[in-house]
Amino acid sequence: TTLLACKEHGISSVGFDALPVCVFASRVKTENYDAEVLQEYKKNIFENKFKKPEKIKFPVFLKRFFSRHAIEDIAFFRNIIMNIEVEKIRNFFILALINASMKVSYAWKDGAVLKVRKKPKPPLRKIFRYVCKKMIKNIKKSPINSESMVIVKQADAKNLPLEDNSISNIITSPPYLNKIEYTRIYEIESLILSMFKKLKKPTKKQYIGGKDFDSSKVNSIPDYLSGLPLESISYFKDMENVLKEMYRVCKKNANVFIIVGNGYFPKIKQYNKGVHLSPIVESDIILSKIAERIGFMVKKIYLLNERSALKDRTKKIGSLRESMLLLKK
Repeated sequence: TTLLACKEHGISSVGFDALPVCVFASRVKTENYDAEVLQEYKKNIFENKFKKPEKIKFPVFLKRFFSRHAIEDIAFFRNIIMNIEVEKIRNFFILALINASMKVSYAWKDGAVLKVRKKPKPPLRKIFRYVCKKMIKNIKKSPINSESMVIVKQADAKNLPLEDNSISNIITSPPYLNKIEYTRIYEIESLILSMFKKLKKPTKKQYIGGKDFDSSKVNSIPDYLSGLPLESISYFKDMENVLKEMYRVCKKNANVFIIVGNGYFPKIKQYNKGVHLSPIVESDIILSKIAERIGFMVKKIYLLNERSALKDRTKKIGSLRESMLLLKK
């Protein structure tokens, strides 16, 4: 979203993500297209009458999320799209097919869990046609400045492939503390993409908060992270490294906007250095303090959203904030 907004305003930008499917989607959305050319390819795709593929290579994990007819349709259109020689146009219709496939799937995303909810779904061909039409319509009505440069790379935010003092501003929203495991929640999209491309899977260490904190090292926790649930320590240690990288690559006076959400641990059983723990972890305040230690100036914390923290789904025990930090180097 940030890259696309920058492009629309003629601002050059560079973006990074650890998840291949997010990198792919970002590249497709920020590419330059001729809507009329896309319309012609769309027409050619849907002129093909359905023919059941002789061999269907469909990941086993996905089969429970789709009807037999949907699987056959996905495989059918996959074979047609793979015959498109122009890569950026091929990628455009791959993304459209992934989008359409999710709309006819039985998948229900419940937090960090994928569940199956079987109910009648429309034919994939109908939804795929609609998605293609909508994406081409968006290109027609969006004023894109093609002169601005957009670079999208798969990378670890704790080790950015950027030179020192090279970035004017940063806008980002890292994974929220204990909210969503993105590798799981986007597993269906990733596996469909893998039917078209060989993906470079990131290691667990590349994900923010991806590795568990070694509870035997509780005495080595720095004072500014004391009093927190042990489950949150890895997250803040990783975010500290992310903030250090941001500081390194930013030019002097660069602004950094970070959208974060507070964490909630309603069933805390571990205690850190004998301090009684609150189930609510104020990520915005903690990250602001870490940023100041690194050298950033915390200009302001904007409250974007606030909701109740409930125990046993009924008893309110506090509030959870979603905030935007404005930092300045």
